[in-house]
Amino acid sequence: MPSLLNIPALVLLLAALAPTAARAQSHPVAETLSGRVQGVSVEGVESFKGIPYAAPPTGALRWRAPQPAAHWQGVRDASHYGAPCIQPAKPGQWAVEPSEDCLNLNLWRPVRDGVEANQGKLPVMLWIHGGGSVVGSGSDPAFDGSALARHGVVVVTINYRLGRLGYFAHPALSAAKADGPLLGNYGLMDQLAAMRWVRENIAAFGGDPGNVTLFGESAGGCYVSIWMTSPAAQGLFSKAITHSCPGFILSEPLAGQGSAETRGQTLAQTLGIKGRDAKALAALRKLPASAFLQPAFFKGTYPVLDGVLVQQDPYLVVLNGKTLHKPWILGSNSFDSSYMPYYGIDLSHPLAGYPNDADNIRAVYRQAAPEGSEQQLGTAFLSDIDMAYSDRMYAQVAARDGVPTYTYAFDHLPAAAVGELPGVPHGGELAFVFGAARMSAGPDRSFPLDAQDKAFSQQVMTYWTNFAKTGEPGTAQTPWPAYAQGETTMVFSQQGGPHPVSGYHRERLDFAAPFAWKRISRWDP
Repeated sequence: MPSLLNIPALVLLLAALAPTAARAQSHPVAETLSGRVQGVSVEGVESFKGIPYAAPPTGALRWRAPQPAAHWQGVRDASHYGAPCIQPAKPGQWAVEPSEDCLNLNLWRPVRDGVEANQGKLPVMLWIHGGGSVVGSGSDPAFDGSALARHGVVVVTINYRLGRLGYFAHPALSAAKADGPLLGNYGLMDQLAAMRWVRENIAAFGGDPGNVTLFGESAGGCYVSIWMTSPAAQGLFSKAITHSCPGFILSEPLAGQGSAETRGQTLAQTLGIKGRDAKALAALRKLPASAFLQPAFFKGTYPVLDGVLVQQDPYLVVLNGKTLHKPWILGSNSFDSSYMPYYGIDLSHPLAGYPNDADNIRAVYRQAAPEGSEQQLGTAFLSDIDMAYSDRMYAQVAARDGVPTYTYAFDHLPAAAVGELPGVPHGGELAFVFGAARMSAGPDRSFPLDAQDKAFSQQVMTYWTNFAKTGEPGTAQTPWPAYAQGETTMVFSQQGGPHPVSGYHRERLDFAAPFAWKRISRWDP
């Protein structure tokens, strides 16, 4: 009779008899075009982090279109995040300090065994982070894709160049024409390279390269809108979700003596580099990356009209009926104006800039503040003119031209934040979209999600992943009608949970229209 006490030997025997695939799940390996990568498996989700999708844009590759990543031998460790792109950061803010060597991505996929593993490729959701084109990273813990992946999708998050390393024009760069017509929008070029990486490699991770949904928030949402209107992205994604992008993105001309080149030359002179020739460009490339982190350089950091990736402001493309004809969700939050203090707007007196209109604003927005709080009604007004009205104007013209368009309004706060905030702050919906444990309300403030909030988050993730799977976000319990059906918006709120509303806040948005147009026509972050 065998000994029942020889447990270690029994464990080794069972491990040896176990299927190879099951044993490999703790350290899954996938084959990319650049080489093999090894990730980790935790609680039913496999993740691969820090995978380079392009060569480091350093030295002579600074301000160049992204080049192919180098091949490697053996198996590359993909268990940890790579570096974020160069940006202002507090010491220890990131697990890896920001670097110019930052063109890496991360992905999460659900573990699939047996019959399930043979049921075809999974939809892919490619996240473009926000941060005003100055800060942010796909390695932000808030964008951990594990919870979304459990809903049956592959989630990808990316880094792209930021600030003046990502958006920079100079006469010497224009003269060099090292990448042909591609100039100025290096952060956008990175995003395009990441999309191409997904098309070429995602099948190795169980993803479907023919079913990719772009989604992004704030500046990332604006990038999604750019890609929805750029022929350069045709064939690289199939659906899009724009979170909280204001109106016109106001790209600027990049040709000849255009303002972008003039600004770039002025920046170079600030750094002690004069001239317009190759010598000046070489000197700019020798500067340490930290030289480009001066706060004065951040103003106007956004895409320019390069004639290739960005041919016209996205709204004008949509208005002219030339958007890529793909299913599209657009939406924003009830307190999206929370980011405005970064641009000098005092939210403790939100109507201070509208002394001649304050009484009319109070009359129209009184229902936004049942207890008579001027801060609450004022921030609702600012959120409408900056974000919600933009959602409506995009949705109206896109739906008019037959684009399958859906809109949402997010007004569900974690229970711990009710009474503490006038509404859902800029980026606050992301805790529910990514299934996070806490909702951020700024750099030093957050609120936990309780059990009911987490259940609500599961509903939100179901809508987002349904859209990724089918192009229609609704569920059997709560359909999400297209915007064209009575100008319907899906409202996510404490009152009644997710529910569709026809003509949501129509009176408010009609009133906000002239203020919105005045604001977006001079928008300059």
